[in-house]
Amino acid sequence: MTHLFRIAFYGAGVFYALFIDQRALIPFFAIVVAYFVGSALLPGAKTLSIRKKFMQATWTPPSEGNIQCRVPVRVEKVLKAI
Repeated sequence: MTHLFRIAFYGAGVFYALFIDQRALIPFFAIVVAYFVGSALLPGAKTLSIRKKFMQATWTPPSEGNIQCRVPVRVEKVLKAI
């Protein structure tokens, strides 16, 4: 349910900035430009695509336990069938 409210909040902010007060876009773009300039000038900054940067900025950590593991699987018979 909080995800729905978060989307509604962001949508309302975008609507307000685009259609009512365009001056609200100036601080947003200033922060984005400062971030890109800072990441370009820092010597140890990783080169990430813009999509990955937005994903990292908007994703929240999982609220439940998360276990990941690797399971070896033999696929010789499947490869023969294909």
